[in-house]
Amino acid sequence: MRLRRSQMFRYFVALALALAAVALRLVLDDALGKTGVSIFLAAIVAGGWLGGVGPAIFSIVLLHVVHGYAFREPPGMWDTSLPGVVGTVAYYVVGVAIGLLSEMRRAAQGRAQQEHAQAVAERERLHSALVCIADGVLVADAGGRVTLMNAAAEAMVGRRLAECRGLPWREVMALHRGDDPQQPDLPIDRLLAGPAAIHGSSLLATPCGPPIPVAYSAAAVRSPDGHADGAVLVFRDESERLRTEQALRNADRRKDEFLATLAHELRNPLAPLATGLELLKLSASDPAVVEELRAMMDRQVQHMVRLIDDLMDVSRITRGKLELRRSRLELTDVVRQAIEAARPLIDQAQHRLEVRWPQEPLPLYADGNRLTQALVNLLNNAAKYTPPQGRIELSVERSGGEAMVTVSDTGIGIPADKLDAIFDMFSQGHENSESGHTGMGIGLTLVKRLVEMHGGSVQASSPGQNQGAAFRLRLPLLPEAPAAPGGAPNGRCPSPLATRRRVLVVDDNADALITLSRLISLLGGDVRRAHDGLEALEVARAFQPEIVLMDLGMPRLNGYEAARRIREEPWGQGVMLVATSGWGQDADRARTAEAGFDRHLVKPIETSALEEVLHGAGRHGAERLAR
Repeated sequence: MRLRRSQMFRYFVALALALAAVALRLVLDDALGKTGVSIFLAAIVAGGWLGGVGPAIFSIVLLHVVHGYAFREPPGMWDTSLPGVVGTVAYYVVGVAIGLLSEMRRAAQGRAQQEHAQAVAERERLHSALVCIADGVLVADAGGRVTLMNAAAEAMVGRRLAECRGLPWREVMALHRGDDPQQPDLPIDRLLAGPAAIHGSSLLATPCGPPIPVAYSAAAVRSPDGHADGAVLVFRDESERLRTEQALRNADRRKDEFLATLAHELRNPLAPLATGLELLKLSASDPAVVEELRAMMDRQVQHMVRLIDDLMDVSRITRGKLELRRSRLELTDVVRQAIEAARPLIDQAQHRLEVRWPQEPLPLYADGNRLTQALVNLLNNAAKYTPPQGRIELSVERSGGEAMVTVSDTGIGIPADKLDAIFDMFSQGHENSESGHTGMGIGLTLVKRLVEMHGGSVQASSPGQNQGAAFRLRLPLLPEAPAAPGGAPNGRCPSPLATRRRVLVVDDNADALITLSRLISLLGGDVRRAHDGLEALEVARAFQPEIVLMDLGMPRLNGYEAARRIREEPWGQGVMLVATSGWGQDADRARTAEAGFDRHLVKPIETSALEEVLHGAGRHGAERLAR
């Protein structure tokens, strides 16, 4: 619509010019005579120049008609004489030519305006990109003087564009080679001298603070003849990337150290276990030796269980799957349990343990088992990293609204550069310990996470190498004790079986099957064995067990499907199904419950857990049948 109006306006202008020319000629015709036709020529030229080809032709035709019938004698459109034909054709050619030139001019102006608008838009886009981009951008002219810097560049060099424009770029940002800080790096100067692009890394000097490692790319801005008219330097702060890479390398190194240490820690108890088995064969007739070997093997197995439990606990905490079972308790009771658990290792190294007890009760609302676990880790660390016949001090006291437990030793200490990372996963504070203990690097991580889950904190301090270390643990005190849920203390003594229970043990591992079934027999159970799920179904139909302890991963028919089939049998409704597995995550327990299991015991199974199962079988069967 706007274009049509513009075209109509040009025709209107041509018409107005033609009418003005007619009026002027009427006034001046007597004076001008035949030369008055030049007035028409001027109107045609003006109309063509202002309006283009169409208005020019319109003016020519209109004035041709007016001239032929108003000013020509005799009246008529065409003069057939040679001069008349030539003059008429010349008028038409001149008008059309002027119109064409006008349209070409207008088209050129339109293109120029469009190109200008595009250039302005491109400049705005470039400006927006420079403002938003996180990398620093510096533009220099052919003389190496700064013409442009974005905000990121201003932040890194510590100067504003207004004060830097026109200065040599080397005065604005000082780059030095990373391998030789005394040697300047001049990428823009090199670009202006020859190459099309340069990539590299340098150290950028800052007004205050240490140099910043930067990676840069620079490109020359060249004219059509190939001459360098300037250069663009784009640079990025590499500090965070380098820190991240170093952290990843450290984490990878700690992981490798952890795996090597884990293998070492697992081999330690396996060696005496293997030797003990051989000694049992040779000394089976000597009760004293057998008892000594049994106690040793029990200690080593418990040590392996603690290692694996620590690994599983760290995994649960990291994934947010560990739940605290809080109750009201007295901190001194927790400390006594921890001392009792750590006493064998302390006595083995002939350390002197000094304990300072508080003068008042220190009530907590906490998970006693988890706090004991944290304190045992601290006491065991003190025992391991202190040379024989050292001293370990444990103090318990109130500090405002908190309870504070401090475990200090006279051991090998912690290097100053390791203190900040001592609680990190897989961190080894004693890489070359003279005591021979290296640890897996998860004990202190576990301590820190457990204490923080209770709303507390733990700090490490050490005067230096071979000057001992201290760990200070703080926990919020309980002002008023809430009612303890459940209330039953752990570690009750089970009574002997009143009734001999029928127990089916299912496991494809022959050694595990034999040892577990014999232990249940010693506890008073009537035991049958099966090596897979299908055999378990056959034995169970004939044996009618009250309890089934079943492994999960077995050939032919796994434990999940076997449990489902047992529940489908009339005799299987009241059976207590107990899953026995090395997997003990919440998802594993949920899966076994869905398959129909009543309990989930994690291998190795403790004797107290088996006794609890055997004592509760009768009550459980009655409850199941009553549902």
